[in-house]
Amino acid sequence: MNLPKIFMDRDSWKVAGTKVYYGDGRRIDLLRTAGAETAKVIAFCNDNRGGEMTRSAVQAVLEAFPQASVMVRAYDRLHLIELDSLDLAFAERELFESAVAMGRAALKASGIGQEEVDRVERAYRVRDCERLELQSATGDLHAGAERSFGADRALPDKEVESPA
Repeated sequence: MNLPKIFMDRDSWKVAGTKVYYGDGRRIDLLRTAGAETAKVIAFCNDNRGGEMTRSAVQAVLEAFPQASVMVRAYDRLHLIELDSLDLAFAERELFESAVAMGRAALKASGIGQEEVDRVERAYRVRDCERLELQSATGDLHAGAERSFGADRALPDKEVESPA
């Protein structure tokens, strides 16, 4: 039986039916020992608060294992900007998704209807994406500040439909 191989930290639970390798997944030698040359996916799910999952560490994995789809759970906006332009199959900010989920819950708890909650989320995601692209392109965290919500930058009462 050819089981998938997963690197996990020592505090993680073992996954039934899966070979688990403990170690530093940034170490190319350990990845090779575990058979990463045949891996379809290499996923890094660390929280990166200590800054261990650097651009150069991820680039080394991409170069060593070009057949694998490399995925990274970035910690925050700064970490995602650091990883910008790498050929990643997936990258998402851990803090972003939890913030969106909490924002949705707060709107709902405030009595806002589901349709409006969805509309606000869509607008927030679009604005944040535009802001992130500007920040990444310029290296300036203040770039795109006008895209943030604020008293003078509220969401219009109604979505304006584009002409067909």
